[in-house]
Amino acid sequence: MMYVEKRLPTGLGEFSMGLLVTTIYRHTVDILARDRIQLNSWTPTSTPQRRNVMPPVQQDWLPTTRLATKWRNSACDCLDVLHWPANSKVARHSGFEHHTILQLHLARLIILAPTSAIQKFASGSASIENIQSDRDSQSSATARIQVLQWVIRDHCKARLCLVHCGALFWHIRRYSCSSLLEPYAVYIATLVLWAFCICMQLPEAAEAIASESDEEPEPSFLHLDRPLDDELVQTYVRMGHKMSAYIANVGSLEHEAAPMRIAREGISLLAKDTEHASGSDYSSPSVAKDVCYTWGIERSYISLLHLLAKAQ
Repeated sequence: MMYVEKRLPTGLGEFSMGLLVTTIYRHTVDILARDRIQLNSWTPTSTPQRRNVMPPVQQDWLPTTRLATKWRNSACDCLDVLHWPANSKVARHSGFEHHTILQLHLARLIILAPTSAIQKFASGSASIENIQSDRDSQSSATARIQVLQWVIRDHCKARLCLVHCGALFWHIRRYSCSSLLEPYAVYIATLVLWAFCICMQLPEAAEAIASESDEEPEPSFLHLDRPLDDELVQTYVRMGHKMSAYIANVGSLEHEAAPMRIAREGISLLAKDTEHASGSDYSSPSVAKDVCYTWGIERSYISLLHLLAKAQ
């Protein structure tokens, strides 16, 4: 019904909505994985054949066929179908965002961004001063290339990811319910923003995207962590390279210090103590020990973000 008719049955509860979000994500992952299996392009025969060993695929987010691209776009359409009644519920509750809103924004990030490569890239950047094995260094370099390809080749979807990152920041600041998903949502949204800003500071990325459109956007700026109307989102997705994007406590994403400030803001949200975390000494691991965590995993996330903030 969702994929074909673009609608939902009536009477679904929040638990059902959460299951549908997870199912859409899992189905999309299966489609993209099947898209890369060599058997899909092979015709079976009754006689033995020589098997051609294909090089490993370097991207795990970008569809390799038009059919897979359509499936990924259709998954985003299904998430939109789920978002409409979720937004209606928000409106009925005077703007209060329930937990399904977080799930919907997080699902877009997982589907549209190379989250595995971004985490490897961040881990490699955080441990740049430490001794790394050749294997770890090669893995980090490969991840860095993959993230750069995402920013350049899939830049429209990358900017759409930034919109959802900003929406997650807005949600966590105001409507946190300390759910199991919140620490990972903050962590991965922070890393997506950080990785995008790092790549856009490279001349080759800025030059490649700058030639996309000659049209001038109106308006020329937006605040990603504020409620945005659909028209402004579409303008940013298409022409965001000519717009200035801002986030509270970070400022402009074009600023040289933006990656460091993003890491610090991620720490603040994970620690749920913005004033304390923002003014902390990031060279001291004792900062993370002074915070009472809900789930415990926040500690490891904050440790990595501390190192990223120091590395800038």
